[in-house]
Amino acid sequence: MLPDKQTLKILFQETFSFARKPTNFIIPSALISALGLALSAYAFFHNLVIPFLLITIVGTTGILAFTLYRVAQQPEEEDKLNYTRKLAPFNFSALITLVFCIIMLGLKLYIGNPDQKIDLVIQQTSELPDRTAQAVVTNLQKSNLFITFEQHTEYMQAMEKNLLASLQNGNAQNRIDIEGKLSVVQAALSNDEALQENYSQMQRLLTDLLDSLEKASAYIPEKYYRPAQYALQHADFIQAKDVYKKMLQDRSAPTEARAEASYQLGQIGIQEAIYVTAMEYFKTASELHPNKAQYAIWLCRSSADMGKNEITAKSCGRTIEISETNINLLKRTLPEGDPKILAAEHDMAVAKAYLAFNAGSTAMNTRSKKAALEHLEHAINLFSYIEPVPYDDLASTYRMYAFANGMRDASEPVSMMKESDIEPYEKKILYLEKAVETWLKIYPETHPYIRSAQHDINFTRSRIDTFKNPPSESDYEFPVFETFEDRSPYSKKKD
Repeated sequence: MLPDKQTLKILFQETFSFARKPTNFIIPSALISALGLALSAYAFFHNLVIPFLLITIVGTTGILAFTLYRVAQQPEEEDKLNYTRKLAPFNFSALITLVFCIIMLGLKLYIGNPDQKIDLVIQQTSELPDRTAQAVVTNLQKSNLFITFEQHTEYMQAMEKNLLASLQNGNAQNRIDIEGKLSVVQAALSNDEALQENYSQMQRLLTDLLDSLEKASAYIPEKYYRPAQYALQHADFIQAKDVYKKMLQDRSAPTEARAEASYQLGQIGIQEAIYVTAMEYFKTASELHPNKAQYAIWLCRSSADMGKNEITAKSCGRTIEISETNINLLKRTLPEGDPKILAAEHDMAVAKAYLAFNAGSTAMNTRSKKAALEHLEHAINLFSYIEPVPYDDLASTYRMYAFANGMRDASEPVSMMKESDIEPYEKKILYLEKAVETWLKIYPETHPYIRSAQHDINFTRSRIDTFKNPPSESDYEFPVFETFEDRSPYSKKKD
């Protein structure tokens, strides 16, 4: 027997009449409502809002349907009214629980997690080669990051102390890189505008790491995922490292999860200027998940920066293979210019640039000047067309190209500077100046890379000036002393 309109009217009138002025069963109703609120909160904090919402909808619908069914069976109007009043508290509690659950779902979408708009933006921009597109995601996801500007300032101050301690204790794996990181930190702390920019960079880094973690969440056990997510949201790298190390050592964890843990440890290593360790973590990630371009490209980058030519050649070559495969597969289903295709093309361009840089470095080690210049010039062209421009890598390539111009081929005899050396030396100065100009876009003037390049410029310029204007014989004249006592600063003359 289906309920008629009058039955429905009685049900909703009595239910909301109870909400305005509860008369009976107020304590059970309050307890049920409190339980509904508690369960909704639990679902919110344990990412179970949607399943709980579905259960609540089914339960509420079942309670209302049962009430309607029993009310419709009552023969008299007065009986229907009395029966509805008896069940009103329970109907009201079910509706309240449903409302709580819907509110929690709204909070989860708009506060706890990115909403559908953010998910769409991430999907469209997270794979883009231009990191400026990531700023859109950062602006939408700020509710996911809980590090304030003041906390970031304290973090930078602590990093300055750690870097100084590393240099003083002699524990730095690569001293010049530690000094470079220290100069960046000190420059940021000395200028509010620079510190604000550094804070924005930290937000972008954390957003990238959270995005990568989210993509691998299907493989990561819950006991690791939540603590890692919380640590990254609060920029707690110490806690994040602890979680990732445990996950990496957990042989029972899926291989994909351990690979992601190793990758995240590599990124944190770069942030903390532990570059050799970072490269080892990227290598482990690439070995655990050899078909993921994201891991291979970072091993390619870090090994090139560390001068590990064999690892660079292998990892960059692997990145190109993966990227080509991905491009061919994506072009079958996606239109030209799709972000995922652009991302794969970007990875391949970066890998080719590092491969050319690596080939130039190898040629310089064998004193093959012509080959070195060809490879490094190709690397300069590739780095220049990548968006956004990797200024650090471009400047390093400028510097290496400068030294390739100034070196002699293995077939040439070693001799003093001659007339034919002037043009290559002037070209060396030109590219060292380009390196300095490029580095100044991302580093302070005190950075050791810049100071070293400026020293090389001054030294090379002095050699050219000395060759063009050799000193005269008078420049080598020294005073002549008759006795040892006359020329000795320790002799004392007697009166």
